[in-house]
Amino acid sequence: MSRPRGRQELWDIVINLFKGLAITLRQLFSKSCTIQYPEERLVWPPRTRGRLVMPRNPETGKTRCTVCMLCQRICPNGSIEITTRTNEAGRRELVDYVHHLDRCTFCGLCVEICAFDALRMSHEHELAVEDKARLKRRLQEESVEFNETWQGGLTK
Repeated sequence: MSRPRGRQELWDIVINLFKGLAITLRQLFSKSCTIQYPEERLVWPPRTRGRLVMPRNPETGKTRCTVCMLCQRICPNGSIEITTRTNEAGRRELVDYVHHLDRCTFCGLCVEICAFDALRMSHEHELAVEDKARLKRRLQEESVEFNETWQGGLTK
C-alpha cells in the first residue's frame, strides 16, 4: 500500500516532469549531429588506434622487427603469434607474424613495448568482414610503407 503524498511532493513530481519534457523538446528542435556514413566520413584524430601494421623500409623492403618476442609476451589476449627459425649465423629470423584481429583489443601495448619501432597502429578502422578467417593477418607479407618513419624522426 502506498503512502499518501503531500502537496510539496506532488509539486516536485510535476516540476521534474516538465524539466524532462523541456530537455526532450530542446533536443527535438536542435541541429542533428548524425553524418551520412558512406558519403561523409569523420576525420579521425592522429592518435587513433586502428589495426596493427609492420612498416617496411621503402629502400630495402625489410622490416625493423628483430624477433625479440616482447610484443607476443605483452599482448593480454594472445592475439600475436610469432614463428621464428635460426639462420646459419645462429640468429633468430622471422618466419611468420600472425595478428588475430578477432582477439585484439587495440590496446597498443605491443606498439609501446617495441624498442625498434617495428609495429604501428594504422588509421584503418573499417575492419568488418563476413568471413572470420579474414581477421587473421600475416603482417610480414603485407607491404605497408611509412616513409616518414624511416627518415629518422619517429613520431608517436
